[in-house]
This record gives sequence, C-alpha cells and structure tokens, in this order.
Amino acid sequence: MTRRSWRAARAAAVLILLVTGVRVARAAAASHEGAPTAVTSLSVVPGAGAANVVISVAGDVEVTDFTLENPRRIVIDLRGATLGMPARLYDKVARGGITDIKYAMFKPDVVRIVLILDESREYTVVRGEKDVTVAVTGSDVFALWHVGAKLPATKATDAAAAVAPAQPAKGASAFAQAPAKAASATTFVQSPPPTGTPSAPADATSAAPAARNILSKPVAKPAPRLESPAEEPHITVSYQETNIRDVITAFAKFSNRTIIIGKQVDGFFTGDIIDKPWDVALRQILQSQGLAALEDSSNGIITVDSYANLADREKVEPLVTKVIQVNYAKADAMAKTVTSLLTAGCGSGGAAPPAGAPPQGGGASVSGGGTAACSTRGAVTSEEKTNTIIVTETAQRLADIESYVHDLDVRTPQVSIKAKIIGVDRTGTEQLGLSYDFGSANGFSNSLVQRYGPDGTTPIVGDYRVNLAGDAFAAVADASRPYKTTASTTLIYNMVLGGFNLTSFIDALSQEQLSDVQAEPSTTTVDNKEARLFAGSTLSFLLTPPVPAGQITSVAPQISSKQIGIELRVTPHVTANRQVLLDVYAKQETLLGVTAAGPSTNLRESTNQVLVGDGESAVIGGLTQTQVSKNRVGIPLLMNLPGIGRFFSSVDTVERKQDLLILITPHIVDDGEVVRPATGKP
Repeated sequence: MTRRSWRAARAAAVLILLVTGVRVARAAAASHEGAPTAVTSLSVVPGAGAANVVISVAGDVEVTDFTLENPRRIVIDLRGATLGMPARLYDKVARGGITDIKYAMFKPDVVRIVLILDESREYTVVRGEKDVTVAVTGSDVFALWHVGAKLPATKATDAAAAVAPAQPAKGASAFAQAPAKAASATTFVQSPPPTGTPSAPADATSAAPAARNILSKPVAKPAPRLESPAEEPHITVSYQETNIRDVITAFAKFSNRTIIIGKQVDGFFTGDIIDKPWDVALRQILQSQGLAALEDSSNGIITVDSYANLADREKVEPLVTKVIQVNYAKADAMAKTVTSLLTAGCGSGGAAPPAGAPPQGGGASVSGGGTAACSTRGAVTSEEKTNTIIVTETAQRLADIESYVHDLDVRTPQVSIKAKIIGVDRTGTEQLGLSYDFGSANGFSNSLVQRYGPDGTTPIVGDYRVNLAGDAFAAVADASRPYKTTASTTLIYNMVLGGFNLTSFIDALSQEQLSDVQAEPSTTTVDNKEARLFAGSTLSFLLTPPVPAGQITSVAPQISSKQIGIELRVTPHVTANRQVLLDVYAKQETLLGVTAAGPSTNLRESTNQVLVGDGESAVIGGLTQTQVSKNRVGIPLLMNLPGIGRFFSSVDTVERKQDLLILITPHIVDDGEVVRPATGKP
C-alpha cells in the first residue's frame, strides 16, 4: 500500500468515526428530548423589599402565571416538569405577605405551585439558568423556609445574612451557650437527616428552619396530618437533671425560634434524645413535664406553659367572626362538624386535655352550648341560601377551623351506572348443550371439578371455557355435537366477555332467540347515594275493603296502584384506589292476574354487595323462574269419556326455566368528563 492510499484510508476511517459520533450524540439527545424536568426544591427567602420564592429546576420548562381571588393567589404552572421533592405542608407563617404555599402535580407534565397572599401584591417572575424566582412585594424580615434538595449556597448565605444573628461555626455545638447545672453532664450534637430525605444545612444558621405550627395546642382538635419525620433538622442530645427552662432555651437557639416560657414553668428533665427531629423531641419533652405550647400563627411566637394557663389565656382572647364559603358540602352539616372544634373552657384552673383528646363541650349545638363544667365560647351558624357558615372564634382557632373546612369541603366523586337486565331461556340453552355457572373460568371450582365433553372423557378447557365480566361469571360451552355450529354460537367459544357492551355470549343467545334484553337503564349519582332504576308500568285496580262486622252498607271500593316491572337500586362507594363497592338490590315483579283482593304477582329479587374496578362489570344471577304447563290432547269426544277417556288422550307437561341476569357497570366520572347515555350497541 502506497503512502497516499494509506492516508486516504485513514481519513476515511476518521470521517466514519465522526459521522458515527454525531449520530450517537443526536440519538442520545433525542432519547432525552421530551423527558420532564424535575422540580428539586422550593424555598422562600428574603429579598430586597420582597419575598423571593425560589423554584429549583434542572432543565428547560415553560412557565405560565396568573392570579385568582377569594382568597388572593398567585398560580405558577411549570409545563414539562415533574415533582422531584417530598410533600411537605407549609408552616402557615406569613413571609412577605405569603401566608400559605401549596404544590402538586396538576397534570402528568405540569407542576402547579400556588402562593396564597394576605392581600393583593405586585410580583415578578424571573427565569434563571437553574431556577424560577417569583418576587412578591412585601416585608423582607422573616426566617427562611425550604423543602427539597439543599438550597444553593448563594441564596442560603443571602437569606442567613438578612435574618439570622451570629451563630456558632460549622461543627460547633448549637447549644454551647445553653446554661446547665454544674453537676449535670450534657452533650449536644446535631445529626444529619436520614438518607432519602431533604438534607438540612450543617451549620446552625442555615439549619434553623422557619416557623412551623409544630407544637400541640391545649385545645382539642383533629389529629394532625402525618408528615415526614425528617422535615426538621435532627438532634442528638443528653440531659442529666437539667432545668426545664434551660432545655427550652437550648431548643429555641437551635431552631432559631422565639419561645416564651411561662413564669410557672419549673422542674428538671433527664433523658436522651437520639437522632430525632427537634420539633418532635421538644414536644415529647414538654408532654413529659405536663406542659404544652401555643403558637401564634400571625408572628410565629411560641408560648410554653401549663395546660391550665394556656386554656385561661384563650378564655380572654377576643372573638372574631368570619364567613366561610362552602362549595360542595351542605352548610348545615358542615356547621355541626365544625362545632366540635370550638374552644372549650372547663372551669377556672381546670387543665385542658392534651392535643388529640376528645373535644370538651360543644356537643351537638351549632351555636355554642357545652356542659355544666365546660362552656364553649365560639359559635357556628349556617346560611342555607348562600351555603355558607358563620364562625365566631378566637383568631388563632379561626384560622385552624377555616383550614379544616377547606379540607373537608371536597368534591364528592360521581359514578355513572349502566345496567343490562337480561332474561335467558335456560331450557333452550340446555337443549343446545350449553351450561353456565357463577365463578371464574380459571377459578378454583372450575379447575378442581372439570367439566367433560360429549365423549365423557375429554375435559372442557381453553377456548371452550370463557369468562363473563371478569371473575363474577363464567360460561362453559359444548354446543358442537348436539347443535349445529353457526356463526352466532361460534362466538361463544372464542370471545372473552367483559366490559359493559353487549357481550358476545348474550349476543349469541339473542341471535338464537334464547335471550331477551329486557331493560338497559343508566344513571349518574354521587358517592354513597342510592340510585334507583325502574323499567315497567304502573297497574291501577279497584280494591274493595272487607265490610266490618255489624255494618250493613258496603264500603266503597278504592283505587290502588302497583308498579310492575324491573327495579334496580344501586349505592356506589368509591374507594381510595379507584374501585367501586356496589350495594345492589334487584327485583323483578310480573303480573299473574287480578282478583278482588288485588293483583297476584310473581316476584324475583336479589340483594348483593360486590367490589369491581372502574369500568368493570358485575353480574348478578340466580334469579331462576320455573313455569310448568300441562296440555291434554286426544281424540275428540272419546277423550272425555269417564273411566276410559285416558286411553284416548295424553297429557304433555312442559317445563320452562328462565334466568334473570343483571350486568352492572360503574364508571367514575372525572372532572370535565361528559357522561354519554347507553346506546345499547356492542
């Protein structure tokens, strides 16, 4: 090979490698194109005359924003993003006019963040390289709030410089300045959060979280939501006969919170706290000393005192009245529920129960009430016309009650119920050699006790055994020998029967005139509300009451009516995993005749409860009616001769059996979905 040809070959090889590399790079880029960007953290940090909400994103997203009223909100939608941080409730502390923050996956590729404001405020949205910042005009003096991945160093430093006093250096004890008894041995160590949880900054300044409603209130309230145990920095600490005031002061410095200690708080604490969130540890320490804490939601200041003193403090707080709009629930029912949340005072010096204890007083009275020992200060009334409730309570409790109302006032799921009521001629199917039973085709009973074909030795398996509507009903077919196979009966073999559409099994029987779809009612109802479906007619008749003893004149007949037909009552309940629990009552009543005492009817009914998935069908059967008719035929005149007439006649006995099958299909109706009526077509 010449030098020139060798150079040409080498250049060609290099060109091939370059082209291949470009294609690989393009393929890699294409594989990542369209992948959603993760929202890794959310923070509220002080800015220049504003509260900056910093949303950390790793890639490109489409940002849209708009405002809503009542309450005033700023809504930020990040299209092309997914939620990459744990769920955490906002601590309800006002930061620059922001009173609450909610975030969730609004759609599969849209993360929605809602900022709830105390009043209308100006704001700007700035898209950075790795974050989106929403600057809301307001106070810039507040403690930082953060959830998700570690806050960028620059923003954490700026926030700490704006609000935090001097703190111990990194690695030093955050409790170094906490006084203790000379004879006690106390060790303080700040522990990092467990793996897989939002990491807390190591130094005491950045580790100080913002104010959270973390401590139990002395008044009774529903159990708090379960939150991640790593929402606050973890702490490991040991106390030996340490004054409880020193313990509370140490926790205040560690958390960078303002905690006011009551003058009657006294005692000593001994115990070890090992790698626990500081708020959980402090709560347990206070409970062990018979103490409680009350936080002011307007400024985040925590007051520690005995239950009795905190209860007495709430007795003298001024009452505030507020109108709360109820959207989905009924206002009168909501008012009865809210009454149990009102503040109860149980006499002078009486200790209020710990958080989570049953409410004291309130009872069923909607506008106050209570017992002889306990009196309720607040009141709740409802307004039916506007569907609102009017709550009078202390400002602290009023905010909690309003939050509870919004949590309870949720949209009730709607369920669309479609039904098919079918009469099947069992006599005709048995003549076909077709039998059906209740149970799965692949279930235990059909697998253990196998059915055999006409030869008596070959079991019916595979395509000859099919399912009707999931696991609720099964059919076994062997029509090939006793009946000529047609296009309609072939469907029985190879079609899996499910969903709400007219099943192939029923379609086959209908084509052979062995089944009759008697009704196809459909309706839509809300969760846990009964829906009634009726198909039939109303029969009117004259009913003559019996004449009482000793009365000569007859009683005038009365006109009565009775519904004759098919009635179906269904009560759906939507479970948390989007299944539907159905309480079903089915009744079929047919007219046999009308006598002086009233109509004579034939009644078939069934009551059942079944759990099905969204869009799946449940089958109710077992309603079998048997009619026996006798027909005498023979030679005229001779068949009527006494004694010997039976030799010239015969009696034919015909027995017909009819099964009533009810196919019910529930479908959960989502927001914005249109419920279409049943067409009756496959």
